[in-house]
Amino acid sequence: MEELSLSKNVANLRKKKGVTQETLAEFIGVTKASVSKWETGQSMPDVLILPKLASFFDVSVDELLGYHPQLTKEQIRHFYQQWTTAFSKEPFEYVMEDCRKAVKQYYSCYPFLLQVVVLWLNHFMLTKDLEEQQAILSEAEALCTKIVEESTELSLCNNASLLKVAVMLQLGKPEEALSEIEEKADPYRFAQQSDTLLIQAYRAAGQTKKAVSYTQFSMFSHLINLVSSATHYLLIQIIQLPVIEETVNRIDAVIQAFNLTAVHPNSCAQFSYAAACAYAKHEKEEQVIKCLKQFVDLTLILLSEEGRILHGDRYFDEINEIFEGADLGVQQIRDTKIIREGALSALENPIFQQIEKSKIVKLKKRLAGE
Repeated sequence: MEELSLSKNVANLRKKKGVTQETLAEFIGVTKASVSKWETGQSMPDVLILPKLASFFDVSVDELLGYHPQLTKEQIRHFYQQWTTAFSKEPFEYVMEDCRKAVKQYYSCYPFLLQVVVLWLNHFMLTKDLEEQQAILSEAEALCTKIVEESTELSLCNNASLLKVAVMLQLGKPEEALSEIEEKADPYRFAQQSDTLLIQAYRAAGQTKKAVSYTQFSMFSHLINLVSSATHYLLIQIIQLPVIEETVNRIDAVIQAFNLTAVHPNSCAQFSYAAACAYAKHEKEEQVIKCLKQFVDLTLILLSEEGRILHGDRYFDEINEIFEGADLGVQQIRDTKIIREGALSALENPIFQQIEKSKIVKLKKRLAGE
């Protein structure tokens, strides 16, 4: 975490201005010894003196202290990647303490707070302490509320509002989540047409490259949303075997047609796992094993060097730049160790207890690299 550097700043600013310690002391109304102690870090100026010091050097108090409340996109990414790695190696409590300290230091940096919420949503389950899980989720909900109420950036507020719904669902508050999301997700709102309108605007303005890039990204996003929605649909319709079979057939065709296992293995892995659970409900062992094999294959892709980053392919050849411009860049939002452990845990789901144990064990060994 970045430390304050007032002593170094006072010395550097004084030298840059070309004045002596005596001159500075006289202006501030203190002794030369006091200024010397400030510059060597032996003592700190009284808080009431800081505005006068900042005025003398023509800088803000934040600049004088060396405090930067707003982080760059690169710094936010660094924090996120540092913590995802730490969660897989360090004690959970230690990493959370570091996160909370950073939140307090950058409490007005709303893009940073948003990514902290993403981080906590993806890692809160690593602690087995249920009270701590609830505490983390409650803090995440409060951060979302703060962003929505205080940020002036519309897209940031919209994202925070959506994340707040995800947090509410984890907290077991579906009614509050519905209240938050129903109006925003209304399919008849004009906002739902923003992708098409932006593409039309790029075309009309003659910005063909941007039109191509954004069109590809829009198609790609809708495909991933389709697979994700189908994943939920399988679980909603879990007692309807014909619906399960039809959904799996249709989505498998989409995944194959658009090479989604290569460009977004995570969503495909979640779909395969949901399909395995749905088939297990009907004791369709052959289909369960087939889907679980796909789940393991896709997880191994996620664990590979290529699978660790978001990327396009021969068809989606103009979207890499958009991925790179995202808040967290192209890197995965979880460490590979956590992904592997999560997948191994998923294979222990009691819903698969009717499946021949040796087949599940074989899949676990493959996933573990044995």
